[in-house]
Amino acid sequence: MPKIPWSDVTESRGGGVSTLPSGAYKCQITKAEFVTTKKGAAALVVVWDVAEGEHKGHFSGAFFEGKDFRHNDYLMLEGRALGMTKHKLHALADANPGFKPTAAIDADQAQPFVGKICYLLLQERKYTYNGRDQSEVNVVDWLSPEEFRAGDFKVPDTIDEREASPSPSPAPVAAPPAPSIELADEDLPF
Repeated sequence: MPKIPWSDVTESRGGGVSTLPSGAYKCQITKAEFVTTKKGAAALVVVWDVAEGEHKGHFSGAFFEGKDFRHNDYLMLEGRALGMTKHKLHALADANPGFKPTAAIDADQAQPFVGKICYLLLQERKYTYNGRDQSEVNVVDWLSPEEFRAGDFKVPDTIDEREASPSPSPAPVAAPPAPSIELADEDLPF
């Protein structure tokens, strides 16, 4: 058994991980890498965290270590999604004067994206997984700094797909008793 320095441990009551409600947030890209999706398409995946406000650093806690899927966005680099990627890159360039995201992609460089500011419109989704209520956020849109400051967006409603608590099952119904037949001892074959 390990020796725990109890005097160095701060007592807490837990409380779990807080959720990030639907809304627009100023975020910062914390990681970027080129990947190939399961369908074989090229993409740039950016991992982000909230950069200011009440939820600043929301994804920096130990709970989110190794869970980049909870706060990332794919910028598809081929196929029908190129138009959406172009919009995201335009919003990113507007938020970071002097940064040319298309030039970085053309040079196969993901690192220049790290540290850049982006304004994201997020939608919270609540769901039940393995009997426990969970929460995730999805990127709905990338906003320009002007749209963000002017409030020129509609905050999406939170999606609630949680399963209701299972209702208590009804009490089992007893089968009626089998009819009894009265036989005399001499009628038994054994």
